[in-house]
Amino acid sequence: MKKHIFNIIGGILILFLITSCGKKKNPFLLLLSGVTESSQTAPAKGNVPLTYQEENTNTSTAPTDNSNNQDNSISTNQNDSSSSSNTSSNQGLSGVVTVNDQTGQVEFNFNTTITVNFTITVLDPSGPVNNATVNITDPSNANTIIFQGLTNQNGTINGNITIPTALENVDINVIVGPYNAVQTVAIQRNGEYTILINRQIVFNQEVEEQINQVVDSDGDGIADELDSYPDDATRSTRIILPNSGVSIVAYEDLFPNKGDADFNDVVLQVTNEEDLNAEGKVVRIRGKYKLLAKGAGYAHVIFLNLPGKGTYHAKVYNENNNLASEVSLHLDSLQQLPIFIRNDRFFTDRNINNSSLYFTNQLCSGMCNVYQNRPITPSYTAEIEVIFDEPQSKTQLTSSPYDLYVYVNNTKKEIHLPGLYKNNQGKDLYLDSDGFPWAIVIPVEWNWPLERNKIQDAYPFFENWYRSNGVEYKDWYKRFDDNAKTHQFLYFNISPITAYFLQFGSLQQSLIWTFLAIFTSGILVFLFIKGRTKYEI
Repeated sequence: MKKHIFNIIGGILILFLITSCGKKKNPFLLLLSGVTESSQTAPAKGNVPLTYQEENTNTSTAPTDNSNNQDNSISTNQNDSSSSSNTSSNQGLSGVVTVNDQTGQVEFNFNTTITVNFTITVLDPSGPVNNATVNITDPSNANTIIFQGLTNQNGTINGNITIPTALENVDINVIVGPYNAVQTVAIQRNGEYTILINRQIVFNQEVEEQINQVVDSDGDGIADELDSYPDDATRSTRIILPNSGVSIVAYEDLFPNKGDADFNDVVLQVTNEEDLNAEGKVVRIRGKYKLLAKGAGYAHVIFLNLPGKGTYHAKVYNENNNLASEVSLHLDSLQQLPIFIRNDRFFTDRNINNSSLYFTNQLCSGMCNVYQNRPITPSYTAEIEVIFDEPQSKTQLTSSPYDLYVYVNNTKKEIHLPGLYKNNQGKDLYLDSDGFPWAIVIPVEWNWPLERNKIQDAYPFFENWYRSNGVEYKDWYKRFDDNAKTHQFLYFNISPITAYFLQFGSLQQSLIWTFLAIFTSGILVFLFIKGRTKYEI
């Protein structure tokens, strides 16, 4: 019997390889590397040998404090980075990097991500280099792009990136034609974070000719091999947030009273995408939201606040994944955008109870998915897309999942993420008197606590993390033992192979791949999990 099953699995893998051949990006290679098709960036065609001039690397508790500290974290993908003689190398372009980064303490407010500002300037003997491509990538996740844009006429590009606090390094890639200068930046060191990446790259040769040689079908300045939308000049980069692909947002709903710290009153699975133009500004935002759990007697509505104005598209799918409602209209304000919407009546009659919105108790019935040893209750999913009338700079947007909040219909109160709203005395409005939040964001798949189980029971290092003001156990949400698992609702329990099939099937919009995911998962469960507990990881 097992022999036949292994033959079936072998056939599936062969079919997988065959159907993968000939694609623009080989998904088998993606399986090995862990890179998704949407996030892979084309490899550089050449290296830029650079030496580094380290000047006035600043340490500060705020961006204006400029005490000195040396930054020794820089590296390059050149063949030989051990000697300053690389400036005379004939391997390609050469140059010098001046580092003036700033490090400092970051206010702890229970966020599991940090926003880092950056200023990158590129020069050559003729002066500022216009249209050099600057990528910032995550080396821990197969160099997934977390920002991309072009330098302006002053040779400069500014912006910010949002990354997990547990991430140690990012790579800066300055691309001119076929050459790529790579610098590794340490994000955290000795209990402090890099709060500003400030670097000047000076090439010893003129690079305009190299930049003009790239193939750029839509004329936006981003080479086709780096352009997520090579035929659309209005957008060039697609960024998935978080780059793990999924974040979990969990709320307590008793504001302004303290909650019971089980963080399961409302639990959402969220994936955001940003489309950036060649300047690195956000032109579109997409979001996919699934209500995973509701461990509260109250009814809630989920909203999103965004800046500016633009076109709002929303689709809601029921528990059987059938389209339940669809809305599309232009709005002069992108504040209070409903995530789960029935019809557009809400925008002419802002009465939350006018039957134009879905409440959480309609999306997932009863106290859903918060009790042990009960089957998973299916729930609704929503997809939204916002197309901004005017591109938004990264600094104008709060970090993903943005200002995603819960309105509690019973109390008429809003529950926002910490770090977004403060009173006149500078106190965070969404931290209680003990400095504890009503909402947290986890940048990976995460099994929330069971009803009447505190978060520190399900995740023992959570308390170490917050009592150290975020210095220790930054990845507390990944640390737990078998005893802690008995306090979790074990929703996420899927093998890496099955996860890949599901992800690739979603990208291809193919029911075949979805079938393969389910079938493969079933085989793996039959062979390897038989006799174990249902939820063992």
